This record gives sequence, structure tokens and C-alpha cells, in this order.
Amino acid sequence: MYPLKSGPAYRGGEEGSSRILHILLVEDHADTRRGMELFLQVLGHRTQVAVGVQAALDLATSSDTRFDLLLSDLWLPDGNGWDLLRRLEEAGCRPLRAIAISGWSSEGDIAKSKNAGFRDHLVKPVSPRTLEAVLAKAAEDMKGPP
Repeated sequence: MYPLKSGPAYRGGEEGSSRILHILLVEDHADTRRGMELFLQVLGHRTQVAVGVQAALDLATSSDTRFDLLLSDLWLPDGNGWDLLRRLEEAGCRPLRAIAISGWSSEGDIAKSKNAGFRDHLVKPVSPRTLEAVLAKAAEDMKGPP
């Protein structure tokens, strides 16, 4: 089994490069959602979860905290991740970065995700190492000047 890093925040390689991300995780599959939420929390990120488009919109529009990152399944019971990202933007609460997660991996699906504004398109099952690397890159990209 892959050992999980723990601590108050993810350390992206060098000391002092950590950043705690506020992540909106949208996933309708219960086991996948619980596993990803636990993994994100072990890495030190603040995570809120939703099971569909409307629940994600409700969280994002009612929250006082702006999400740094959207980590969303594409096929949800009440819509899809591409529409969710568009609707978050229309509501003025689009996160700084969005990552799609899907079982679909065709070039067309990946291109559609990129065109919709997702920075990355991860294919399920996502390995912990891959997710950790993508989150580290996102945290590093969002790190502001000292």
C-alpha cells in the first residue's frame, strides 16, 4: 500500500513550499468520495464534498470561503462537471483551478475538459501519487509572492 504523507499541510518538495488548499470535491460514488476526502485531509487540505452539480453550487454560493480548487467527477446524477464549472463561473464563484476526474479518457473527453476550463483531466482510478503530484503542482502555482 502507498504510504500517505501527513501533517498540517502538504509539503511540495522543499521546506516552506506548503499551501493548504480549500477544495470542493464533487463525486457521486460514495466509496470514491470517502477515500478521496480522507486522502485530501491527510495531505492537510480543507475539503468540502458534494454529490452533484446542485449540491456543489449550493456549497460554493453559500460559503464565505472561496474555493481554491474544484476536484470534480464529470458524470454526476444531476448534470456534468463541464456544466458545473460554467455555472460556478456564472455565479461568480469559480475556483482558481479545476481538475476533472473521469472514467472517460478519450482525446475528445480530455479536450472538452480543457476547453471547459479544467486544468487537468485525471482518469479513474486515480493513483494517490498522481493526485498528490497534481495537487502539489496546483499549490505551487497558486503560491503568491512572499
